[in-house]
Amino acid sequence: VSFRYQEGSDPSLAPIVLLHGLSQQADFWLPVIDALGRDYSTLSIDLRGHGESRNMAPDYRIEKLSQDCLNLMDELEMDSACIVGHSWGASVALNIAARYPFRSASCVLIDGGAFTPAHIVESGTLTRSQLITALTPPLGPFTEDELKAHYLPDHNGFSSEQRQSVMSAIARSYTQTSNGGWVTTIGFDRHMAVLEAFLEYNPDSDLKVLAVPAW
Repeated sequence: VSFRYQEGSDPSLAPIVLLHGLSQQADFWLPVIDALGRDYSTLSIDLRGHGESRNMAPDYRIEKLSQDCLNLMDELEMDSACIVGHSWGASVALNIAARYPFRSASCVLIDGGAFTPAHIVESGTLTRSQLITALTPPLGPFTEDELKAHYLPDHNGFSSEQRQSVMSAIARSYTQTSNGGWVTTIGFDRHMAVLEAFLEYNPDSDLKVLAVPAW
């Protein structure tokens, strides 16, 4: 498992583990790490199938990803941490916090975790195949202008420094092709394999036993 670790200057503060969303990678959290400053220890992980961890065995179950994270925490002698996840990564954060409360000081779920695609299928709103079709990403390649329009819409009003920070954060999520366009580093087939595994995860049982502070 590839990761980015920054040791903080204040050992009294709980370390923060940062888990990115589908098709992203550890650098996605760079603006957050910068905003936190040097007091906190932060661990940002290339989750299985993503970034420099994309050649790991293709087992993308949420429970397997949780174990990957816990194994890495063990290697770093990190007993407990605040587990933060975004989107797909929020499901991993929830699973860790619910099933391993002694390893989780707290958890933060951003744009995901408590509600997953499994709920949509189980509600009958869409069939599994319809949902997969709806969630299938465009193949690309994309131009640099298209990527900027997607991540930096004009209405956000970002400063030049903020725009540069965002583009640096997503840089490893894309690979340049021989014709100059950009495609996702995870690749289309791997993206779909991760999505298929994600559809198997219903968080309801984890939510019922969640006992650590959560936001």
